[in-house]
Amino acid sequence: MLPIIIVQAIESEEDLNKMEQLYREYRQLLFSVANNILHDSHAAEDAVNDAFIRVIRNLDKIEDVKCPRTRNYLVVIVRNIALSAIKSNQRNGEVGVSETWQFDLQTEEEVEERYSAEQDRMYDRLSLEKVAEAIRKLPTKLKDTLYLYAVEDYSLEETAELLGISYEAAKKRVQRARKELTKMLQEDEDE
Repeated sequence: MLPIIIVQAIESEEDLNKMEQLYREYRQLLFSVANNILHDSHAAEDAVNDAFIRVIRNLDKIEDVKCPRTRNYLVVIVRNIALSAIKSNQRNGEVGVSETWQFDLQTEEEVEERYSAEQDRMYDRLSLEKVAEAIRKLPTKLKDTLYLYAVEDYSLEETAELLGISYEAAKKRVQRARKELTKMLQEDEDE
């Protein structure tokens, strides 16, 4: 059964039915993901509820409840919520998992220069397998952001909202992911 806070946030009967299906299908998985990160069942339960609350605003984008795409989407959201909780705890002096949270500070002009027509041609020459392999090697926060933005086709604003980060942080993560991918793929091409 859905927690009351989630039920209260849903406006239509159709959305309520879809949310109940999502909750029944993925609650245990999301709890497991969050608990493996947080090592605290109460905090993990809060992370799961927060994830479902974030999903409510984008419920119309979920077409099929029982599909890998939906599963991955939900896992990305709950993982980010759990990692953000750890980051918040570290800022407050509480013990938690260490995670490096640095952003590559570049101007928009520098970023645009890196993604010139030459680099676009490089991506066209590479096989999809090499690109997928390079993406798998990205750090989790970059991979998750790029997944929501490039694969799930959320806007930067929506991606930021889903991950619980600022628009600028989402933008920097996408830029950094692209930079890392370009670097890895150029190294592969040079070999």
